[in-house]
Amino acid sequence: MRDASSTTNTPELLLQSEVAKLLRYSEATVTRLRLKGKLAYYKGRPVLINRADLERYVASMKVRRVLKVIKTKASFVIEPANTEPRPFKLLTRSEAALAFDRPAATIRNWCLFGKIPFLPGRPATIDEADIVAYLTDRQRTREMRTGPAPGSLEFVQAQRQKVLAKMRHRLRVVALRRRMPCILKNAKRLKDV
Repeated sequence: MRDASSTTNTPELLLQSEVAKLLRYSEATVTRLRLKGKLAYYKGRPVLINRADLERYVASMKVRRVLKVIKTKASFVIEPANTEPRPFKLLTRSEAALAFDRPAATIRNWCLFGKIPFLPGRPATIDEADIVAYLTDRQRTREMRTGPAPGSLEFVQAQRQKVLAKMRHRLRVVALRRRMPCILKNAKRLKDV
């Protein structure tokens, strides 16, 4: 009987049919990938594929559209996304639209304008984690633009800075109004000379 604490880190092995379901490919396509050397596997019956190798394959296949300017002509070019291997859940555009409560056209535009990486194919698939990362990054930038929440310490400090800036401006205006008659008198003298 084995002790639960003495288990070793064995790789999670998947059948070819399971890999086909995860990648949303046919089994023939997975076989083709294996035989071309793009997807590592363990020989035997049944053919087994390590989940870590599958994650590396998905990370290497992700692409992103990038706007490139060559001379005076601008066009989109597809480049590797250079993402790190990680657990994934691939979604089609329509599934992503349902999952994230967005129109399918919006998900499509995110892919077309290079905001999120995707796996090319018919249909193109998108990693759920990439969409989550894009949406959280977008939320952070929005929060940075809108400023701190009312009532927070940062908000109070920003309000104080605004009041001080307004007071400095008023003092400058008052000082300028005091000096203005002298400035105008000097300007009139220079004009008469």
